[in-house]
Amino acid sequence: MASGPQLTKAILIPMNGDQPETDQAQHIIVQFNPTSLRVQLSNTVNADNSGGGTPTPAQYIEKSESTLTVQLVFDTTVAGDASIAQGDAGADATQTTSTQPRPAQGYHRANSDVRLLTRAVAETFMKPQNPDSERPTAPKRCRFQWGAFVFVGMVSSYGETLDFFSPEGVPLRATLALTLKEDRYQFETRDVPVDERNPPVFAAGGDNISAASAAAGAGKNPGDWRDLALFNGLENPRLSASVGLSIPGVSLVASLGANSSVGAGIGVAAGFSAGASASLGTSIPGAFSLETSSSKNKGKKSALPGASALAGASLSSGSASNTSASSGVDKPRATIQVSGPQITIEG
Repeated sequence: MASGPQLTKAILIPMNGDQPETDQAQHIIVQFNPTSLRVQLSNTVNADNSGGGTPTPAQYIEKSESTLTVQLVFDTTVAGDASIAQGDAGADATQTTSTQPRPAQGYHRANSDVRLLTRAVAETFMKPQNPDSERPTAPKRCRFQWGAFVFVGMVSSYGETLDFFSPEGVPLRATLALTLKEDRYQFETRDVPVDERNPPVFAAGGDNISAASAAAGAGKNPGDWRDLALFNGLENPRLSASVGLSIPGVSLVASLGANSSVGAGIGVAAGFSAGASASLGTSIPGAFSLETSSSKNKGKKSALPGASALAGASLSSGSASNTSASSGVDKPRATIQVSGPQITIEG
């Protein structure tokens, strides 16, 4: 099975004239790729009236302009590791002379000032060169490169929004709104090798086709019906959508560690909890039923939050129990029996 494609990070590269900086230590690798990019191309059209009697004056382009708007998020709530700062140097930003990232974008302590990261962008692309001279020169232009997308321009606008702070008042998250402009038309792309993808596999569905039957029909193990139900969000794994089902390429249950008890603490007011993997993210309301019993509440159903997530997990058949501490008072006790998708509670 082919491995998944490697994530490519966008990168901000200073320009030396018309050539990108070859020293990778000067490159700024984004912490999170942007969700979108906005490119605007515009022309300034002027009319030539020198002909005088011509009914329609000839027109020419006085200036072309290209603009890129992008938002970048930086966050320091978790410590950063320099080993993950791998940007898209690419073949034409090329012949790098250093493989070490800029210190500000490498390792950083958890809950440190996020502006220690964003300062690299401001000082590289906004701060004038030779600021103490009588005529400071403009900062270097920026080459924004992300996979096949390339845009070169001067950072004309830098906006920083700090929207998350520590209790001590340290800014931990920043959103940069950058605008790059260039007085020319540009529409540059790069050739990027595309990794092999696993082709999607589909199975027929319908009211009379269960998740296990659909898995078998697609040549998969019928015992993987839990993966199929989780992947397609089936409320009832005994029934499937008539439009068909998508077969996951990997075992979701195995990747989530649902076969091991992590003590997630699914609890009810009766005072018991079950150690199970509750991080499956399923939402299957009403697909499974739980019943509790005690000396005062015999055979009544209990509304157990997260019951469907527990039922959808790939748990080995068995039981988990929790008995309330006894202090001379008859307190409820419960045992959860797990067998396939069916869960019952016996007092």
